[in-house]
Amino acid sequence: MKLALFYKELLSFARKQIKIFLAYSVATGALVVVIK
Repeated sequence: MKLALFYKELLSFARKQIKIFLAYSVATGALVVVIK
């Protein structure tokens, strides 16, 4: 039971990280396009 809870927490954390990473990638890509 504890393991399932830990896994759920890990999953939600990973989702947040992925969203942040995607937003960062998009922003970086936009900056590169603007600079060029």
